[in-house]
Amino acid sequence: ALSGLLHPLQAIAGSLVIWPWLVMGDRRWLHALWVALPIAALGLAGVAPFSGLFAPLDPEWLANLRAINGQLFVTGWAMMDYRIVAFDVLLLVCAARIAGGTFGSWCLAALAGLGIGIAASLVLVDLVHLSLPAALQLWRVHWLAHWFAMAGMGILLYHAIKRGDVPHALLLALTGLLAWGSTEWIWLPFGLFYIAWPRIQTQLRPRVRNLLGVLFGLGILVLLLNFIGTELANFRQMH
Repeated sequence: ALSGLLHPLQAIAGSLVIWPWLVMGDRRWLHALWVALPIAALGLAGVAPFSGLFAPLDPEWLANLRAINGQLFVTGWAMMDYRIVAFDVLLLVCAARIAGGTFGSWCLAALAGLGIGIAASLVLVDLVHLSLPAALQLWRVHWLAHWFAMAGMGILLYHAIKRGDVPHALLLALTGLLAWGSTEWIWLPFGLFYIAWPRIQTQLRPRVRNLLGVLFGLGILVLLLNFIGTELANFRQMH
């Protein structure tokens, strides 16, 4: 309720995470969906104040929104945005499995809310061009899912280091740096390698496993040096 007073759009996005979490605890919360039926019926019938529920964006307004507020349309996102969403999904799935318990449930709820928000935005805004869903900006749920994913990454790193599997932690850190950098989808095979690591590493000799850890660490170092070099070049160009 407090977040609704401060930032209604983000509070609505937060409800997309809270509702699946409630459903996982008690399936009777699914009955909340029945509320949508009479509201939709009143909107289709044109009864105020629900008469604008299915109002479409007119062509001129739609064109202006695409030009000025491109983030409202999922199909207009940059490739970097899709990469970050995909990496967040990987983190949420892995953190839910490793952490378990309450935090694992929240990761699953964030994953469900992310799917609901982006799918609803894709269908109702990008495809159907409805005005109200465009204003609600349900894609904002990704902000919350991203925060859960970052907390999940911390937990995954902690668990790997705690059990003495430093190469696994380094592999995750390297995968994250590749996902957040400008390296297209090169992070994806590293992400799949991270998922498969628990099974693969049992078949590796300790020397090979340690060598891979060193290579992962060198990869992180190379990315760091490349970043520093790029920043220094930018400073030189700006004198």
